[in-house]
Amino acid sequence: MDARIVAESGVLRTGDADEIRRAHAEARAMWIDLAERTPEVDLLLAETFQIHPVAVEDLWADRRIPKVESFGTYLHILVHGAKRGALPAQIVTWTLSIVLGETFVITHAGAPGRRPEIENAGELLREGPSRLAHAFLDSLVDGLVALIEDLGRQVERAEPDVTENTTPVAVRPFVAGLFALRRSMQTLARMARRQLDAIAGLHDGRFPLIPTTMIPYFRDVYDHFVRVSDLIDDYQDVLNNTFEAVVQLQSARINSVMKTLTVLSTIMLPLTFIASVFGMNFRHLPGAQSPWGFVAVLAGMAATAAAFGLFFRRKGWL
Repeated sequence: MDARIVAESGVLRTGDADEIRRAHAEARAMWIDLAERTPEVDLLLAETFQIHPVAVEDLWADRRIPKVESFGTYLHILVHGAKRGALPAQIVTWTLSIVLGETFVITHAGAPGRRPEIENAGELLREGPSRLAHAFLDSLVDGLVALIEDLGRQVERAEPDVTENTTPVAVRPFVAGLFALRRSMQTLARMARRQLDAIAGLHDGRFPLIPTTMIPYFRDVYDHFVRVSDLIDDYQDVLNNTFEAVVQLQSARINSVMKTLTVLSTIMLPLTFIASVFGMNFRHLPGAQSPWGFVAVLAGMAATAAAFGLFFRRKGWL
């Protein structure tokens, strides 16, 4: 537990629960960042800040559904951030919980996330807890935009590579990379849609804890989330087009292979017929007793194959 408390001499930093209680009793603005759950922290939340047990559980739990919920004297804002995973196109999501009261802000970042760093947190806290809460949301959505643009560059690089990865050896890792990108984009798309609905109430005057002067700030955050959603939709369209191009190229390649095999089979059909006729076990066959019979048959077969090949080439099938 790490707290910043606004004092006359500046911003006091402390982790002492008793000092936090005294500051709260004096209605001094503060920000408390929670790292891990302990009985002391739960007691502080329940008795000093009167946080509802449901909100306390949501604060520590890894909830998949973002929300903004009013408990009268405070708001519980639950949103999600994302960061790069271990693999090139992998992302992992994390939860940021913000409890916003009239004089306090309480934050907790769920694993494997990390609370956004706010350099001028003390100055923002002096302007009001809602100003600091806005800074956390703004920093989080800026991180999402940067992540999505980074993934988008991978998507854009993959599009021109479609024609260079058509062989069976090259296409498998290429398609695996596209699938990884699509999974990441789908995860981000679900997260963005839910968060748009959740935070919409922060800028429409629905909550008295959001001062009128702060509504433009939260509207700006909402616009950033709209941009996140639009970017994801654009890159998903590019990914879908890339997948379609891969499928079409592979279909064209398979059709080309099948055409080649069909042409070869057609050429071999009359040759097989000639060989079967002259391979029959009869005593009297034309040319069977001639020393040039075998050569004549081979020449006839070669001429037949050449004639078929020339015919197919003129038709554009070869």
